[in-house]
Amino acid sequence: MQSEVVPDVVNTAELAVAAAGIEVQRLARALLRHTTEIAADVTKSVVEAVPEVAPLDIPDSLAALGESTEHNIGAILSMFAFDAVPTAIEPPAATLRTLQGTISAGGDLATVLRAFRAGHAAVWERWSTYVQRETESALVPNVLAYSSKRLFAYIDGACEQLVTRHRELYPNRGDQQAGPRSRQAALAALLDGSAADERAAADELAYDVHGYHVALVLAPAAASANVREALGALVAAASPVRTFTHTSGDGRWFVWLGWDVAPTPQVLRAVATVATDGVVVGMGAAASGIRGFRRSHAQALETLRTVQLRPTALTGVTQHCEVELAAVLVAGNADRSRRYAAERLGLLGARDESTARLRETLRVFFATGGSQKQTASRLSVHAKTVAYRLARAEELLGHPVYRHRTEVEVALLIDHALAGP
Repeated sequence: MQSEVVPDVVNTAELAVAAAGIEVQRLARALLRHTTEIAADVTKSVVEAVPEVAPLDIPDSLAALGESTEHNIGAILSMFAFDAVPTAIEPPAATLRTLQGTISAGGDLATVLRAFRAGHAAVWERWSTYVQRETESALVPNVLAYSSKRLFAYIDGACEQLVTRHRELYPNRGDQQAGPRSRQAALAALLDGSAADERAAADELAYDVHGYHVALVLAPAAASANVREALGALVAAASPVRTFTHTSGDGRWFVWLGWDVAPTPQVLRAVATVATDGVVVGMGAAASGIRGFRRSHAQALETLRTVQLRPTALTGVTQHCEVELAAVLVAGNADRSRRYAAERLGLLGARDESTARLRETLRVFFATGGSQKQTASRLSVHAKTVAYRLARAEELLGHPVYRHRTEVEVALLIDHALAGP
């Protein structure tokens, strides 16, 4: 006679689910008071993944995104805390403002849905880490399974409601699910020169590529770096200006600043001197048209790569003109270039503050055509100070600065690009 084991198995499974539900409630209730803090963290992750969802030229776009994120996280934690059944929710007003702002800046529904998915991933990463830290190991699999099912149901419902509202607000636009892919493809085609119709590809970007551009490439030098904040400061320094922003997927941000007329030297200097704490920025030269759009970006990329060859990344803005020769020289072999610089500079290559000032003075001296007066003016020091530093540099080199000038100047450029101050 077959033994009756099925009821026990069912009861065990039901008990496991019930225990998981109770644990989820306990954990979520403890987290509810931290909703605002969690939302700020998740909002940062969303903006890094999909910057188009908070356009810089729409003043309250980041605030709207943060408000929408906080609303949704609060709803998710409340659903967990009180064991509510996930239901389709009406998008909050802030979410609709985010949708409208994204579309007005050239984005589409798919951009906002990507932001939802990025937010979902960020919330799940934080929740699962919290569960594993605060729950007994035997309960963790069931707790994660229980909460995952409800979280996915909530996100699916929210996205469905967002699609419905989009259709109501923009009945003639369709759902535009392919938008980001076509926009990314259009950008790639413009950059590699493969676009069959460059004008049509430019239209896909919702950015005027026919004016003047300065390209920037930003990369965080530390996990705590706020790339968007740094970008906001750069845009403010360049204003009034158009912007186009794209994330590469590896943490880098590709940015173009655009004007109808050539930017003045004062504007370029203002951008180049912005302090970007924890963020490395490569800056291309100003150029016009589609070719300029492409060339300035290539220069910004080359600048970033060259600066990142340093043992310690130099945060702040580096212009292409500052490292162009060094970039060409080290393209084949950075280690060999370092050795060349070290051998040519000798004692002038010492890594201390005093010797760094001597190298800077000599670089500026060469850049000003050997004018001690202009060097003093550029460094904001007395002419006698320049004369003293040049004499000291000659002592460390072991010969006058004009002897082997080309070799010494090249060595200084390599040293500055690869070793830093």
